[in-house]
Amino acid sequence: MKPTTILIIMGLAGITILSINTMEVFSADKKGIVADFNDKNSAESFFVTITDGTKQFSFNTISRIGIVRSDNPQFLLESIPSHDNKEFLKFVSKSLNINPNDPSFFDVTIDILAKEGTIIETLVYKHCTINEYFAYTNDSKGTYSLLNRDSSKSEIRDVTKFDCVKLDIKV
Repeated sequence: MKPTTILIIMGLAGITILSINTMEVFSADKKGIVADFNDKNSAESFFVTITDGTKQFSFNTISRIGIVRSDNPQFLLESIPSHDNKEFLKFVSKSLNINPNDPSFFDVTIDILAKEGTIIETLVYKHCTINEYFAYTNDSKGTYSLLNRDSSKSEIRDVTKFDCVKLDIKV
């Protein structure tokens, strides 16, 4: 009989039970798995490009991506509002004020970059709309400051929520 660990996860959506064969997990060659992992080749930043059919613009001021579980691919982009991403904020404002019965769709490409700038993977979201935007003050002392400043100071962040039809991942 193989040793097995049962992990039970409880949440708002119910209970999920995962069964993991511990013999298979711990018998893997750990040296081979982590041999090429280092700061130079691991993900460090995001480069986002939005294409709406008439124009395309790019920015790299995104600090976090969140994936939302739903029937359609949805994701969140979090950043610190700044002069560097004014074009993005204008686009968000325009997108939120479009007639909901006649939405304007666009594509979002997110390149996940290593420290030296090489692309690790690319997330290509197709036929997207923006359905939510909000700004908030992150003043939790237990949260890492995105600006590398004193963690006792609050930090204003913004979140944009996208709803898309398709996601392709290119590696």
